[in-house]
Amino acid sequence: MTRHLRIKGVRDRRTTGSPLAATLERVSEAGSWGEIRLFGYAGSPAGPGWSTAAELCSDAPVLDDLLRCFGREHGTEIPQVTGSLFLKGYLWRVLAPVVAAFLLERRVPDLGPGSVALRFDGRGFPADLAVDGTFAALPDDPGAGHPSALVVASEEDLSRYLGERFAGAHLPGLLAALRPRARRGLGALREMAVDAVADAFLIVGQGLGREEEAVGLAEGVLAGPSPLSGSTNYFVVERGGRRETGRVRNACCLYYRLERDACLTCPRDVRAEKTGEASGVGSR
Repeated sequence: MTRHLRIKGVRDRRTTGSPLAATLERVSEAGSWGEIRLFGYAGSPAGPGWSTAAELCSDAPVLDDLLRCFGREHGTEIPQVTGSLFLKGYLWRVLAPVVAAFLLERRVPDLGPGSVALRFDGRGFPADLAVDGTFAALPDDPGAGHPSALVVASEEDLSRYLGERFAGAHLPGLLAALRPRARRGLGALREMAVDAVADAFLIVGQGLGREEEAVGLAEGVLAGPSPLSGSTNYFVVERGGRRETGRVRNACCLYYRLERDACLTCPRDVRAEKTGEASGVGSR
């Protein structure tokens, strides 16, 4: 899993006291299990290494340099591998705290490319995340009257907002910039984005003890028609009297080409115990 560094950022005075800033602080405290770090903040960051998603996608030399650093860290010059693993790490870093905010407080930050900034470390990893403070919320949210809040009617609308701002606004520029460098088809890259949504909800939900709720929300975000629709491929198996949820990815991230074991969710791995066939428990 991508390693993350917890860096304290500088917040814009207009958003320091916003409801979303407080939510992300609470999310940062909640997400501290294993190697998972759910940190992020609302504001305009200062200092070297920061780029908005829009700037990153339009600045070819910066993206090329990040990919070189990322490949060097993984010991590969294969563009398909470097591009795929970079996309996987990028999407996880963006989605994990957003999913946590959705689960814990039903607040969804704006993921438009001009509203998201990332700081990349010297290895090319997305080490820190900031969003501009705009968020969608339900009518009974205590922060619904804040100028940065966009009030929507239902949880289904929150899911739709996340899908539209992530898949409709953020992804197109990112995939367009990455596709010629990763040398993979747009379909495969979009399937990786579907996987990123499904993985984020499952992993974050499990870490927060809200797996069943998270799985339901993921299926709502990815339900068609939407800017990003696809299958979650969740399944449930029973081991030692315990029920565990897993999934099979829609697209291979090519991690195995680093001459390491395949990911547990790899679609190339068809072991019966992973698909649930051995236990007789069906897929979700």
